[in-house]
Amino acid sequence: IILTSPPLRPTSTSKENAARAKELASWLRRENFGNYVSVFDFFSLLSDDDGCLKKDYRRLIWLDNHPNKRAAKDIAPRFVEAITQ
Repeated sequence: IILTSPPLRPTSTSKENAARAKELASWLRRENFGNYVSVFDFFSLLSDDDGCLKKDYRRLIWLDNHPNKRAAKDIAPRFVEAITQ
């Protein structure tokens, strides 16, 4: 399973880099890697329209780019479903 990288906070990236990260995640999702490889698009589940970490998924510390507990709660069931298919 290829896991796309999580998006960054807008204070930690530029619009151009966020757009490139969004395009990479989209490409990985569209690409056919064969029967034994799948892609879990973590990036798109966590990102806003600009390719940055959604406000609801940001931690309180403005320098911390890791998704918060709410993100884990929201995304974990989808990840479990993806790996058990």
